[in-house]
Amino acid sequence: MKKKLLIGLITLALTAANVSFVNGNVKADAPSTDVGVTYSAHVQNVGWQNEVSNGDEAGTEGQALRVEALKLHLNNAPQGAHIEYQTHIQDRGWQGWVKDGEESGTEGQRLRVEAVKIKLQNMPNYSVQYRAYVQNQGWQDWVSDGEDAGTEGQALRVEAVEVKIVKTNDNSTVGVSYIGHVQNVGWQEAAENGQIEGTEGQALRLEALKINLVNAPQGAHIKYQTHLQDRGWQRPVEDGVESGTDGIGLRMEAIKIALENMPGYSIYYRVHVENQGWTGWAFDGSVAGTVGEGLRAEAVEVKIVKNPDGRTWNPVPFINDPSTNTTTQAINVPQPATNTVNNNNNTNTNTNTQAESNSISSR
Repeated sequence: MKKKLLIGLITLALTAANVSFVNGNVKADAPSTDVGVTYSAHVQNVGWQNEVSNGDEAGTEGQALRVEALKLHLNNAPQGAHIEYQTHIQDRGWQGWVKDGEESGTEGQRLRVEAVKIKLQNMPNYSVQYRAYVQNQGWQDWVSDGEDAGTEGQALRVEAVEVKIVKTNDNSTVGVSYIGHVQNVGWQEAAENGQIEGTEGQALRLEALKINLVNAPQGAHIKYQTHLQDRGWQRPVEDGVESGTDGIGLRMEAIKIALENMPGYSIYYRVHVENQGWTGWAFDGSVAGTVGEGLRAEAVEVKIVKNPDGRTWNPVPFINDPSTNTTTQAINVPQPATNTVNNNNNTNTNTNTQAESNSISSR
């Protein structure tokens, strides 16, 4: 009797353990439905590395080894979606666009990758973000959706890359819309959420801007102020009011933008400057562009970012008296992280300079 009871208890225990084991495996092996990206790098003296995913590093740091080629593909992407990419190769320049796991770069030719561009196709509400680890520079700021990561014309090797897919706007996401008045063109079509407003490479001045929030909470406002040729800083305006001039032939030279009653969010913006290209990203009232150099602003990009840990920065004060001129130069800051985070509505204070980024990025 005791023997039968013991056997029964052992059988019951083994059955429970097996069920737990099976259930555990089912839970652990449940496939992810999140859209992601997987990629690998061909590295000098190493060859093709193992694939990595979703912001992990492909390549090396501190070993002086060049990346020679890249392959990328999407995970759990909707039907018809693609990831496209191209590399800038030593002595060869930009290669043609490839997609979905095809190789971009070279093998066995000892040629370094110097820059990369990545973009998504048929992926509304998603953005691809990426950055490069560059010889003598380290990690650059994050860029997105076809922008350059790396360098051109400086003979510097890319040593590593990180790539991630980020969900962007839907009908409930806070955003920003802006419209620019351009020399010889007039008011352009509105841009939004990091798109270019203005022109590049056409030597045309940006003369005025109007900026509005999209899907903003009640009571929220966007304030902005432009620095104009021969006139200095104009009075701050908000919510779609024109800042600058049209029909007078005066160039816009710099801009400040800030949010009001938007806890947990920051506004980021940058300016394409005559003879300099794109400045670094400025944010929350700091200066983007130049002052006192006689250089025209030619284009702008503006975007709203949800801050890590829900922090709220106190914006740099605007200059409310247009008769007060300043010689403050553009303040360049690091590229923002755009991961969704919890909004704890903590409040921190910016320093006067904020954080300075690396030199003006080329595009």
